[in-house]
Amino acid sequence: NHMTQECAKTLRLITESQKIISKKKFELMLPILKELEKNNVNYACLKGLIYELEIYELGARRSNDCDILVWENDLEKVDTILRKQGFIQSEDAGLTEASRRSKLIQRMNYHDLIPYFRKIDDFPLQKKLKIDINFHIDGKDNDITKQVIDFGTRELKYGDESIRGLNKIGHFIQLCIHFY
Repeated sequence: NHMTQECAKTLRLITESQKIISKKKFELMLPILKELEKNNVNYACLKGLIYELEIYELGARRSNDCDILVWENDLEKVDTILRKQGFIQSEDAGLTEASRRSKLIQRMNYHDLIPYFRKIDDFPLQKKLKIDINFHIDGKDNDITKQVIDFGTRELKYGDESIRGLNKIGHFIQLCIHFY
């Protein structure tokens, strides 16, 4: 019985810590999402950012990163916005900026996702925030990203703020292709 109580306390501590991390993540993401809106970037938040607002109670799900879907044509705008917010494109989990060559190879070989990292100096529970910029739902040969975003997005409330995600069918399509 003592072991069960200790296990329950530990799980509550983990959940409460994750809730604090999730709140910090949204605090850091909201200005970025506002800048995307201001700069007319066609985007939709994906996966964890959406799940935490409509499926799971905040803190119940651990998330490694934030995923955002954008049109490939908007990648330069997105890069500028993220750099102004202190993010770098990196191959080594945010320790150093990726070389121009590495960025080109990554985009040619994977051509669907660009990882960005930002150090979080004043937050002991998580030292970095990672944002994966997704720009192809399916491969380059069957690019349906624009059609899925045009199919519809929706606003999800986070307190007094909101974030944009794909409509439920579009998000389901993205998840099926992603996990396939």
